[in-house]
Amino acid sequence: MEVAMDLKNTNTKTIEDLPQELMCLVFGNLKSPEDLKNAWNTCILWNRILDEHKQEFLLPNILPHLQAYLSKSDIYNCRMVSKSWKQGFDSFLRTTKSRTFMTSISSFDDFQKFSSVMRHPEEGSPFPSGRFMFGQLLRDRFYEEMAESESNQLYRMFPFLASKFGNHIYQLIYIFGGSCSVSPHQIQAIPKYLLNLRDLMFVEELGGTAHPESITEIIEGFPTEGLNMKKLITFRCFITYGVPVMKAILKQYSSQLEQLNCFGSCLNAETFSDNQLSNLKILKVWRCNFFLFSYNYSILSGLSLKVLKLEFHDDFIEEGKLERLMNALPKSIINLVLRYLHDSRPNTVLNENFENLQPCPNLKCLTISSRFLNNHAVLTKFLIKLGGGIEHLKFSCQSYIVDFHRDLNSCYANWVAKVLFEKCSRLQSIEFQKPSNPDFLYNSEVKIHRISRSNAGASNAMCNT
Repeated sequence: MEVAMDLKNTNTKTIEDLPQELMCLVFGNLKSPEDLKNAWNTCILWNRILDEHKQEFLLPNILPHLQAYLSKSDIYNCRMVSKSWKQGFDSFLRTTKSRTFMTSISSFDDFQKFSSVMRHPEEGSPFPSGRFMFGQLLRDRFYEEMAESESNQLYRMFPFLASKFGNHIYQLIYIFGGSCSVSPHQIQAIPKYLLNLRDLMFVEELGGTAHPESITEIIEGFPTEGLNMKKLITFRCFITYGVPVMKAILKQYSSQLEQLNCFGSCLNAETFSDNQLSNLKILKVWRCNFFLFSYNYSILSGLSLKVLKLEFHDDFIEEGKLERLMNALPKSIINLVLRYLHDSRPNTVLNENFENLQPCPNLKCLTISSRFLNNHAVLTKFLIKLGGGIEHLKFSCQSYIVDFHRDLNSCYANWVAKVLFEKCSRLQSIEFQKPSNPDFLYNSEVKIHRISRSNAGASNAMCNT
């Protein structure tokens, strides 16, 4: 308002003599709607200047609100309105939290919408965040034949898309359909054109399974020499029969990978042999069968891991096996997640005495099943045996848990928290969470409730009242 009033009292000719870029700078500092309104109504000259540049002035203010009401395809269409809109949206996506926005081409119709941008590659990339999802994650089973034909058309276009904009893609999610209408030629476009790729994910469409014969045939055509993805540090493989895929990627990139996320069915004993993952710091495995460790508990001991997540889908793990596995884990781990997929019979863990459990001196954050709450004595002993250095404890709850006070025995949980804070001097917080669905894709959890050391007493006082 003060800026507008100062300008209002200034000689109009002086304003007109100002360089155009300085005018834009001055008017661009009018942030509130009231300031803009006052400046607009000052005189004809100012009205004209503001009219000519209103997109530049308004976009930075309205984009944070506009994005909340637009789908990803709508945001893409907005970028095509004009050059200033494209620049405004691209700048916003690069400099705000909306960097999580991901460009997606899931149908041939989506691809055709991109064609107008592809004709003018000098204008920039259609992937402002550098994140790109290709393929249909959830297929409509009512239109199976039509979807099959469209899917074939779409995947044939991937090499062309990669050749035009591969240098702008830093994270790629490549989806394999149930019929796996993908050829070796299409897969080869990834290392050929995506030279700046840092994060690669292969995933099956939800509810479908890529046939193992098709996967093997495709990956056998994957080039084993001369690959150019020198910046690749993260690989994620969520394919049920993904061992050939994992083998092909690790053959070329194992020494440079720092993070590996996958299904347990993508791994075997050979995956971690010969120190081929020497730089790996983060390993997250979903749907893991304990059989992977049955004959060699020290399968991971040669890795210098900082973060390890193991989600077991076994209905039953024999007593003593979890203790032996934990003793063989790398001592460098800072964050450890041990979870059950179905959480059906983990109570056997509570029968273990953990007498021979060895400390993990660097462990700071631990996520375990909420069933441990059923026996706080075992839980306390478990934490102390690990070395007592854990600062953050997280309980993985079942998916139906929504409200801490309504769906859990909150008073009992608060009492257990108070006991743990008394016994474990370094423990600072206890969090209750559940996985997102599908959590392997989003790699995130939903926080239900958090108790810190500072408010543990207040929580117990509320329960007592």
